Amino acid sequence: MSECSSSATQLASSASATQLASSVLWDHLADNNLVIVLIGFAFSAITLVVYLVLILKHRARGRGLVSNEEGPGVHFIPYKTQAQESIILLGPVMTIFYVVQMCAPELTTMADMFQTTYKAVAYFTLLKFVSLQFGQLPNLFRDDGSGTLQQHKPSKIWNKPPCCCVWVFFLPFMKERIIQARDGFKLYWLIYQFCFIGPVAKVVQMVAHYEGVSKENVAATSLVCNIVTIVSLLCAVYAVNVMCGIVESSIPIQYQVRQRSWFSYGHTQLRKEQIEETAPTGKKITVKNSWISFVTVAPVLAGLIVSAVVTDNVCVDGSLIMVGDYRNHMTAFVGILLNFLGAVLAIAKAFPVPANDDRTELVEHSSSVYLEMELWPEYSLKAINFDRIIEERKKNGIDPNFHKKPSPQWIDAFGDHCEGTAPAAEVAMEV
Repeated sequence: MSECSSSATQLASSASATQLASSVLWDHLADNNLVIVLIGFAFSAITLVVYLVLILKHRARGRGLVSNEEGPGVHFIPYKTQAQESIILLGPVMTIFYVVQMCAPELTTMADMFQTTYKAVAYFTLLKFVSLQFGQLPNLFRDDGSGTLQQHKPSKIWNKPPCCCVWVFFLPFMKERIIQARDGFKLYWLIYQFCFIGPVAKVVQMVAHYEGVSKENVAATSLVCNIVTIVSLLCAVYAVNVMCGIVESSIPIQYQVRQRSWFSYGHTQLRKEQIEETAPTGKKITVKNSWISFVTVAPVLAGLIVSAVVTDNVCVDGSLIMVGDYRNHMTAFVGILLNFLGAVLAIAKAFPVPANDDRTELVEHSSSVYLEMELWPEYSLKAINFDRIIEERKKNGIDPNFHKKPSPQWIDAFGDHCEGTAPAAEVAMEV
């Protein structure tokens, strides 16, 4: 203890003050810190492997969705698979920079900047993922109420946490209504603002930490940056929660297409269980949002607990680690453990690899194109002869369906056109 007291006294001198926390940790690696570092490395490696396997499985499935033995021979990853991969990458990014923070606590502000930047990417990509699932921008919102995200029961769309707590007393005065384009723009900007404000605030905080401002202003600058980042993040989280509420109650795009009077294999009525499929569709988005929230928010809450527990400087083999650096070290270790749980949640619930016969992406993409044609002018519609495309394939000896039978999702929505089978709901109505 006397050695540490001496070290604390020597911190007043410039030579001791420049000693980095990582130097103390690695030059004087006590047994308890060695165990923490080894456990941290082990769980980090397992977490990264789990995420890598999950990404590769989704990529392999994505290539299988577009591969065919004949025809144009295109090679790409479906947009929805790409968006999902970008979201999953949040886990590895968070884990890697927690390892950096654990090994070099003095680099915490730099690691936090990169983590915050990719948090913004993940939230914005989740918005893009929903857009792809419901037909993208041309189909989401329309003035006549026929948009794909407007097919839900009237509700108080803005009464979602966490921001609803701010105006909780005004919730009874909110009117139940259908979401409109202006609401969609608000959701977009509430998420998009975090892509700029979050990273910029962390850059300013990093500059202040590395003495980019006068010493007397470092603490105040850091506090302001933290407050700005938290408020910006809460606005993005709020927008995503509102979006999830809309998605959970919206009819899937393929059933919306089937209700159109111009659709050849459509009809005007859906079964109750068809409409109730909106819940599973929405829950797929909600569980992804829950995963993002867990991966990003849980470590922050854990950091607050660590800050309450670690209140003094720590002596390591006679050398002193300042309380702030040791908090960052332990927060990173806890963050690694939480990200391991996040990897388990990702592969088990948030991003499970669908079965081989699950080709929902094709159903959603085709439905998107069908609905977008409602916006095409007459000369554009008449310029396409779909029968000629089919005839051209047959003429060239190519199977019109590329040797692929309609998926169960396609048959459920539109019926098996190849066999002349009507949609399941239509058969039930006839019976």
